[in-house]
Amino acid sequence: MTVEWMWNHFTPAFVIWSGFLTFVFGSAFGSFIDCLAWRTVHHESVLSGRSHCDACGHVLGAADLVPVFGYVFLKGRCRYCGAKIPVDSVTAEILLGSAWLGAFLRFGFDAETLTCMVLSAILLGLSFVDRMAMVIPDGFIAAMLIWWVPFLLLSGDPKGCALRGLAGGLLIGGGVLVIDLIFERIRKTAGMGGGDIKLLFASGLYLGPWIGLFHLILSCVTGLLMTAFLRKKKIPFGPAISLSAYVCLLFGGAFLRWYLRLAGIG
Repeated sequence: MTVEWMWNHFTPAFVIWSGFLTFVFGSAFGSFIDCLAWRTVHHESVLSGRSHCDACGHVLGAADLVPVFGYVFLKGRCRYCGAKIPVDSVTAEILLGSAWLGAFLRFGFDAETLTCMVLSAILLGLSFVDRMAMVIPDGFIAAMLIWWVPFLLLSGDPKGCALRGLAGGLLIGGGVLVIDLIFERIRKTAGMGGGDIKLLFASGLYLGPWIGLFHLILSCVTGLLMTAFLRKKKIPFGPAISLSAYVCLLFGGAFLRWYLRLAGIG
């Protein structure tokens, strides 16, 4: 159900309003994801305790938690102690709101939109944790594996999708693991982190082998660009893998069909 289909079957006002609500709900959930990532890194309980200012500890009210606009109206400072609000908060809200809106504009009212929404939330959370602590917790990978079951049921072809997914996960994740082990043995140095390899495997379950290969290449290119932009010798690879996975979820199929036609195969 593409955007063109929605424009032809619904009023423009309804489509625009639906997109706006998608962004708002995505932003609100992005605030939760930022809180989840921060508490994961600082070993605080995710399920208990209300949101509070990191500086003074004051419990935040509903007006303080309005996505994006709350940050703007408060001028980026806590209303209780005046401390600067971490920019991660509004960044997470904008990123996830945009990711959800992008999925809606790409797939409309379709099961693929729901898949992208859930996965983008998980990918954003693990990216924030990886950026702060240089580690990808197994809990985020487990969430991707658990969501794979509903993803298969929503695909319309559970058996075929499962086979393609397992092939993609084993080819990408397993292939990178073998190469990494060989690299470590030859160079006698630590290679890629285990969390990155698990993330590539989990992403491969959703993308399959061919789009998964494109995802791997795109992840490497994105990682190199991030390294050059940030001017650091070492950066977490999780954000690059996550961003590339989101792009492939939206446009991987279209790219593969274009490439096959270009090669005279499709």
